[in-house]
Amino acid sequence: MSAERIRANLTAFAGSTRSQPVAGRLWNLADYVRDCTRPDDRVFATWFAPELYFFSRRAFAGRTVALFSKHWSEPRFERGTIRALEGASVPIVLMPAATAARFDADYPLVSSYIREHYHDAGQSAFGDPQGAAGAYTVLLLNGRPITRMHPTWLLPCVA
Repeated sequence: MSAERIRANLTAFAGSTRSQPVAGRLWNLADYVRDCTRPDDRVFATWFAPELYFFSRRAFAGRTVALFSKHWSEPRFERGTIRALEGASVPIVLMPAATAARFDADYPLVSSYIREHYHDAGQSAFGDPQGAAGAYTVLLLNGRPITRMHPTWLLPCVA
């Protein structure tokens, strides 16, 4: 397959519609991120969610796509993650509410950085039938102006 064909396929998939076989809440979460951030913004998710980055068309932040189960939790790696967050436009941090305490314990330096630089903008299950058990906490960068509220999820947008 030619490079042009691969590029065309990736572009088509990235702009695909809801007929794609993606879990409802992650699709809805990706829609929220895409609708409520700028194309050059990055997003920081505290779990492994490559489809979030792909379908939202936003790059991952913090130099790593996976912070869970103490992967990359040594202080030197945590400091690198913080430097990467400081050096990019990262207006949104997403965290599954059910794993927030575990993230705080496993990544104390990153967690402290997030607490100092972001504020809780609310929670949503993004259409997950499990409701609160599947809720995500949306954290917004302090000082980033809110431009509107998302009409479906009633969470702030920063683009």
